[in-house]
Amino acid sequence: MLQRIQSLYLLFAALFSGLGLLISWVTYSSEGMIYELTGLESTVDGAQSTPLTLTLIVGVALILASIFIYKDRPKQMKFIRIIWIQQILVLIMFSLAHYQGIQILDEANADFDIQYGMGVVMPLISTVLLWLASKAIKKDEDLVRSADRLR
Repeated sequence: MLQRIQSLYLLFAALFSGLGLLISWVTYSSEGMIYELTGLESTVDGAQSTPLTLTLIVGVALILASIFIYKDRPKQMKFIRIIWIQQILVLIMFSLAHYQGIQILDEANADFDIQYGMGVVMPLISTVLLWLASKAIKKDEDLVRSADRLR
């Protein structure tokens, strides 16, 4: 299972998605106060990061599940397509939480600075790794089909 390159790609994709839970996505600096949005929590009062947290957890679970269906390559490819959609959903949930944080700080009439963290890049890295895994799975599937034609 783990000797296949696509399994390693999927494992690293799960690792990067899991890191998205722990690292900072965006930091707001306002009048000496620092507010932070991570995959697990938001320190901006009233901003919800729960949808982002749930989509990240579901994403990690789906990626790990796709590793264990390695015997059914077409099903694994479908799973990866679903995970791609889920990764887009992660970015949408981040956008909503970020927008909510900006609105709350805007209502407080505070001047604030925004600094994006590495968390924003994690879904993009995962998506690239998922793409590499799908290419490797397709290559395996083509190899199996060509061997079936020779029989």
